[in-house]
Amino acid sequence: MLNSDREGSVSKWRIRLETEKKDLELKLQKSALENNQKEILQQRYLLILTGVFISIFIILVFYLYKLYQKQKLLSEHNAILIQEQNHRVKNNLQIISSLLSLQSNQLSDSKAKQAIDESQLRIEAMAVLHRQLYDTKELDKIDMELFIHNLSDMIFDSYGIEEVELEYHINIRPLKAEKAVFLGLMINELISNACKHAFAEHPAPVLSIDLSEKNHQITMRIKDNGLKSVSFQKKESFGMKLINMMVNQLDGHLSYEFNNGSTFTFKIA
Repeated sequence: MLNSDREGSVSKWRIRLETEKKDLELKLQKSALENNQKEILQQRYLLILTGVFISIFIILVFYLYKLYQKQKLLSEHNAILIQEQNHRVKNNLQIISSLLSLQSNQLSDSKAKQAIDESQLRIEAMAVLHRQLYDTKELDKIDMELFIHNLSDMIFDSYGIEEVELEYHINIRPLKAEKAVFLGLMINELISNACKHAFAEHPAPVLSIDLSEKNHQITMRIKDNGLKSVSFQKKESFGMKLINMMVNQLDGHLSYEFNNGSTFTFKIA
């Protein structure tokens, strides 16, 4: 009976342990299933969020592309308008120059004729600048080396001077058109002055034009090898008044010296 009771008790405990073991296994399986379901939900949420972000990114890229296309068309349209404006200004300046030439041909007074011719040269100087703006891709900037070469050639042709030794030292970035036109008018006045006074009956005329930029300061120096100081320095002359007006407009400084020729030095910040 004792053996039978012992075996019954052992069998009962064995059954109980097996039952608890199976319950524990079921709990572990249930916990693993719940964890898998949570991971599946998290992955589903992550996929949904990724899809939303990708959709927003695609919409944003499409919007930016449309905006870029619109800005590109607007820029091209503005470029065409600026080019057309420069072309019209160039044509208008040429018309004004032609009218002044016709008026000059009808004048008998030498001083009045000289004044008209000088005004025509000033207009031609601005026409050279606008011609360069129209012919190049730079819409509002001027290559000063090309501009000075074209301008000086035009002035010497106007005065019929061919045998001039020209020295150019141009080391400057392209300038805005509004600043370049002031420098161009000053160069026109100073070269015209040299043609009228310094190079008159000169056996070997030499003209030097230096234009450089350092530490945001622009320095322009125009030197001739005239044999004497010229009357252009008189402050009451129209050319000198015009130069002083442009110097003040640019907040610059102009100096003059005579040493084997006249040297005009202009500096602006």
